[in-house]
Amino acid sequence: MTMQDYDPDELPDNDEITEATSSDAGTAELLGLCEEFLRTSSPAVHCELRRFLTRHGYHPVCGLGAFLDALQFTVFRPDTAPHSPTSPTE
Repeated sequence: MTMQDYDPDELPDNDEITEATSSDAGTAELLGLCEEFLRTSSPAVHCELRRFLTRHGYHPVCGLGAFLDALQFTVFRPDTAPHSPTSPTE
């Protein structure tokens, strides 16, 4: 999943903006970026996220892993996964 290069001289049409911001694939891409960042972040970030999740009712020990797994499963659901050569939807 990659974002297109931004060129301020080539602004998209309004229809293109609406399609990009309302698509399930766009949401899946953003969730995927969040999942990747959170899964590969530092122990300090994991500690802070674990405290945050515990305050919101997640289990203090396994809540972080469950949250990251749920985020990843949401990203790669067949109906929202971006189409790629490794995607099971093709």
